[in-house]
Amino acid sequence: MKYVISESRLDNIIYKYLSSKFDNLKETDKGVPGNNGHQIWYVDKSGEPLVIIYPRYGNDLLAIKRTIYDTVANMFGLETTDDTQAPIIKYFSYKWGLQVTAIFTFEDLE
Repeated sequence: MKYVISESRLDNIIYKYLSSKFDNLKETDKGVPGNNGHQIWYVDKSGEPLVIIYPRYGNDLLAIKRTIYDTVANMFGLETTDDTQAPIIKYFSYKWGLQVTAIFTFEDLE
C-alpha cells in the first residue's frame, strides 16, 4: 500500500521523532585540546552521546548518532542525502538555534 504525504506533514513527523530523541538530553562539556578541539556532548540518561557540537565561528559543526540519522532516512523513505539532512537541519535550526549546513554522524564512542 502506498501513501502520499505532504512535505510539511513529513517534516512535522520527523520533527516529532527527533524531539523524542533529543528533547531531554544533558549537556556535557568535552574539551579535547589538540585533538578535535572543544566539543559539547549531549547525552541521554545512560550517558550515551547522541549529539556532538563542535562550536565554530559562523556555522557550528554538528554530529548525531548514526542510528538516529539512519532511522530518519529509512523510516521515512528519504532517498538522497539532501532529503535526509534538510529536515534534520531545520530541526536543529528551529529547536536548538544552531546554524549548520550539514549533519555529520558518529558511531558508538564509549
